[in-house]
Amino acid sequence: MADNDELDLIFESEDLIGLLDDIQEAQNKKEQSQSEAEESSNLGSSSSADIAGVVSENKAAMSSNSSSGSEAFEQLLGTLSEAERSIIGNVNTKVRKIEDYDPEIYSRPQLEQIKLGLDHGLDVSYYDSEELSFRQMREIRVGLEHHLDVTFYANKYYRDKQMSEIRLGLMEELDVVSYARLIYSLPDMHKCRREMFLNKYKEGRSVLDREYIDLQYGIRIRTEDSVMRAYFSLTKELPEDFTWTNMKTILALYGVNSGLKLDEIGLDIHELRLEKDYLAAEGIPPLIGKDGYYEYFQEAMDAKPKVKEDGSIDYRAVKNYATVKVGDKVAVYHDATPGAEGLTVSGIEIPGYTGKNLPKLESKSLDVDETGKIYTAKKQGLVSRHGNAISIIDQLDIDGDVVYGKGNIRFDGNIHIHGSVMENTSVEASGEIEVDGFVEGAFLRAGKNIIIHRGVNGNDKGTIESKQDVVAAFLENIAVVAGGNVEAGYILNSIVTCEQSIKTNGRKSLICGGKVQAGVSIETLTIGSQSHAKTEVEVGKSNEFGEKIMALTMRRRKLENEMERVRDGMNTVLQKFGALRGRTHEMYLKLEDVLEKQKEELALIAEEQEKLNKEIEFNRNIFVRVTGTVYTNTFLKINGNKLMLQEDKKNVKFYSKGRHVEEE
Repeated sequence: MADNDELDLIFESEDLIGLLDDIQEAQNKKEQSQSEAEESSNLGSSSSADIAGVVSENKAAMSSNSSSGSEAFEQLLGTLSEAERSIIGNVNTKVRKIEDYDPEIYSRPQLEQIKLGLDHGLDVSYYDSEELSFRQMREIRVGLEHHLDVTFYANKYYRDKQMSEIRLGLMEELDVVSYARLIYSLPDMHKCRREMFLNKYKEGRSVLDREYIDLQYGIRIRTEDSVMRAYFSLTKELPEDFTWTNMKTILALYGVNSGLKLDEIGLDIHELRLEKDYLAAEGIPPLIGKDGYYEYFQEAMDAKPKVKEDGSIDYRAVKNYATVKVGDKVAVYHDATPGAEGLTVSGIEIPGYTGKNLPKLESKSLDVDETGKIYTAKKQGLVSRHGNAISIIDQLDIDGDVVYGKGNIRFDGNIHIHGSVMENTSVEASGEIEVDGFVEGAFLRAGKNIIIHRGVNGNDKGTIESKQDVVAAFLENIAVVAGGNVEAGYILNSIVTCEQSIKTNGRKSLICGGKVQAGVSIETLTIGSQSHAKTEVEVGKSNEFGEKIMALTMRRRKLENEMERVRDGMNTVLQKFGALRGRTHEMYLKLEDVLEKQKEELALIAEEQEKLNKEIEFNRNIFVRVTGTVYTNTFLKINGNKLMLQEDKKNVKFYSKGRHVEEE
């Protein structure tokens, strides 16, 4: 058997994985043969020489869940021999004293670690092996003091520094399973721990800070500001021989090993006051650079007009569209700023962020100066931005009305009609269409918004199509299709479809007759009429959640019950054979394999639940709201669920729940 010096040489050799595999395989075979011999000779006995001194769990606690069923667990039990099944029995507990440990076998530092554990009521069977160095014992003892699952690293083949990486990961509430393996070297373990720490740092920094008390010396250690500062205080007097060097050792034991400030305290260590915080270490916060950005000097053509309470349209945003002249400054680019790496008091590097520069603007309408940062206009017009592309587009102004006989209008840009658009005419624009007057039975199509100051009466033959919003004083007898929202004073006998929301505002706010359909919501004062005109209102799309929720809940509940039984079995094996032998026992490994598969399935269920919750949350925002009256003979359809109103309702919100339309 290799002693600790030989193990140090092994861990530094180039063929580390191969050597460890050989050692582990030999150890497994030896322990397995010993175990089989013991089981065959001591089958049915409550204890044996090898497991004397191991603290076992109370029988009643161990058997409290024995009646709960589990397919996976029962299948595993069916593969075990009677000898293996007997392992899940109980053993008598023998309370050990420091006098039970032979000083000719254990060194003084080893006995000190065992005595500290006994004094603090710890289960020292996890580390009271003469094959462990006192540093290895200390790592396990500290883990037990802080209620950690030390079985992750209570293995003599780990060096004490490897144990420390696993213990610190457990203290930081990281998933150490990914690196608590013999095949990992110390640098590999530190790298894995750092990556998981950084992921947690990005998710929420406040959860990283911790507070610990070292029971041996009564030193309280806590971190602040995402492990960028560490403080210590004394809860009891220090021993007379305790020095600042000892303090550094204790701080390092709890992960504080960088940016130490002990020399700045300026006191003898025995002059420190009890319960007073002293700055132990200070890290270097990462420097977060800023992304590059463009500063624009004109309002781009993306503002949206609104219908006011009196039914008129607020076009102030439209009036703010600036017309640039040749040579006017349009945009200036500001460079990204650099970042710098930070360092926590635990010695983990936190990457800084260097801002990203944006690509140059794509435009044939702009000149750029020699610095490549200042953009000016080549021509007069309105500024339009589409992602990284910027252009100055012309606007077609039409004085008076668009009437039949003048020909159809098609323009690559914006069209502003200062009059009305009459029947049997067509107006198409790649940008916006703005009409100061009325629109009758005409065809309007725009690549952006369509804005109609005086309203629309399509005489059942007009059509309005917009890739963005449609805003009008009113909509009557017209078909409307919008890629964004539709907003009007009222909507009467029209077919209106949009991807987002429909809203009516003003004194005459209502939706009556025809059919309106929105992707997200519909809000109005009145739906239908006292004469019970049939009105169809639809929002959202068909979704079924009830059966999915029930199925996922049942799957998760069953799986968690199975996992609990498997964990009980694993803990019982560890109590029977101790942490060192138990984790390599054949039955423990079988149980561990089942648990890993169960964890994978549980993660998949969690992903499905998260996705379903997001869908449900989104669908809660799909509704029809009526602040006044919704009349009988209104047909509602929400997320595929249907409802024909048989009585008038006032001030009501309709939404979908399960397979029904609910109201509140």
